[in-house]
Amino acid sequence: MRIGIMSAMENEMKPVLKNLTGAEIQDKLGGTSYIGRIRNHDIVLTCSGIGKVKAAAHTQYLIDHFQVECIFLIGVAGAINPDLQIGDIIISDRAIEYDCWQDQWYQADRRLIEAAVNAGKRLRLTGRILVGSVLTGDQPCVDMGKKSQLRQHFAGDCVEMEGAAIAHVCWMNAVPFVIIRAISDLATGKAIDEIKRSFNEVVEWPARIFMEIVNCDDLLQITH
Repeated sequence: MRIGIMSAMENEMKPVLKNLTGAEIQDKLGGTSYIGRIRNHDIVLTCSGIGKVKAAAHTQYLIDHFQVECIFLIGVAGAINPDLQIGDIIISDRAIEYDCWQDQWYQADRRLIEAAVNAGKRLRLTGRILVGSVLTGDQPCVDMGKKSQLRQHFAGDCVEMEGAAIAHVCWMNAVPFVIIRAISDLATGKAIDEIKRSFNEVVEWPARIFMEIVNCDDLLQITH
């Protein structure tokens, strides 16, 4: 199986990158891709940079150039669900571009969701593993008023800057996807300080969940 893995920043994908064998490095579209293998799978890791346009462009490139069969997005996000705490993990049920005129949700693949949830539970990470809604916009949410507005209008769980753009392109190409986000902040005026304190601890957790999926052959079960 050929799998695409995306993140905005390279340190979000380190646990996967260090397990990649025969890695070839390719610079394209202003980002870096690493092409190699983990166990029986062809893997393409892509660091797109921050924002929806970069994420969408790299997603289409993964699909067109590498013919990936599914895409994982891994990284961190801010919580807008008041029940969430720093260190919790959100596995996407669906994603939406909250800063667009259309209220169109993109549904993540049920089999990938289940694989991610099961892998996260096996790892016994500090935070909870939850399935929820991902909101994506090109501006960071670091304001309590904006957080409350997004929560009230969309009933979302976390906010970030790439997920729904990737989901949108996957939907256009009928490619399964799932988003795995660790909560690094609570999306308020204190977000920058919270990220500084939590980032090094939580940044690699989504990548560790992906590695658990691969190491336990969950993807083989999905494709057969």
